[in-house]
Amino acid sequence: MSKAVSQEDVDAVAHFVEAVQELRRSPLLIEEYRDLRLVVRDKIAPPSPEGFPSPEHVSAMLIPFRRLWQEGDPCYFRKVVKILKKANPSMASLIDSFVYSDKTAVLPFFRDAPLSPSATITIWLNTKYMHVGKSASVGKYTRQDFERYEREMGKARFEFCFLQAVCEVSRSFRNLEGYCRMFLTDCREKGLNPSFTLADATDDDSIKRETPGYPAPQDTPAHRLWRLRRRRRYDGIARFLALLEPQEKENTDNEVLSRHITKSASFDDFVSSLCLRLEQVPNAYAVTDADITNFNGTIDAYHTAVKNMKSRRGFVAKRKDGSFLWSEDYVPILRDQYVELRAALLKEPFE
Repeated sequence: MSKAVSQEDVDAVAHFVEAVQELRRSPLLIEEYRDLRLVVRDKIAPPSPEGFPSPEHVSAMLIPFRRLWQEGDPCYFRKVVKILKKANPSMASLIDSFVYSDKTAVLPFFRDAPLSPSATITIWLNTKYMHVGKSASVGKYTRQDFERYEREMGKARFEFCFLQAVCEVSRSFRNLEGYCRMFLTDCREKGLNPSFTLADATDDDSIKRETPGYPAPQDTPAHRLWRLRRRRRYDGIARFLALLEPQEKENTDNEVLSRHITKSASFDDFVSSLCLRLEQVPNAYAVTDADITNFNGTIDAYHTAVKNMKSRRGFVAKRKDGSFLWSEDYVPILRDQYVELRAALLKEPFE
């Protein structure tokens, strides 16, 4: 750490880490909304939105997001970036590569849009979610501005662009969090700690909370599994479950699958309960098998690769007779992901 760091600097970075942790737990960013999309079926009809989150989920996500996005807040991301670069000038260019920029963002729906991703986020926050429009002290856009762009872009596309921009910016925040944690570790070694206790996502909250009249919608094992299969950390096991579909459709029904998963403590027990046959083969064998109908690959989830200090990968192929070939580390990856998925499925309350 080359330059003097103030207590205010340490607190700003700690606030950033805390807000990103809240953001990580947002249903909008960890669940089925990674399938957010606009489907264009013909040139005349407007695009059809699919996978759009509920307004409640968007509002919950925007609370921590705004703290990171809003200029003037203690943990405004550009302020935090300056602190990180001041402390480690040699890493400045690397840190900059993780900072969100409209110029480098790859968001196809913005190619001919009248607003940049940043401006789209700002107009939604200023007129819909955090404020009611421009005033003498707050905001840049009015509600009339919002309605004009909504008409120009189309309601579905305008919202889609907003959500896509928020997800892209949030990804950059999550990347920056790693540097923030390194910064805080260096500070602690020098005896400089945040002036407050960071909230821990794993803390046991003894206060029981519930909202009368607002129960979790469709909180059944089947619906939980539907959501879990769309989380990136279970991508491998989700791909495997998808390969089952042509063999026996009822086996892929989430209601049926959730019952099998509930009673099967391990992946091997799960495979046995479905009466599936798995055969390990050398890598080159599968490509010469004329009976293969489906082929897929998987790789370790990022958090598992970091924990193991290595990344595993492999493939699985399905034959016409319903049996499966697999190579490399495919089944070991599924064993690990299955245990995690099953624990998440059975956890109360579901997260």
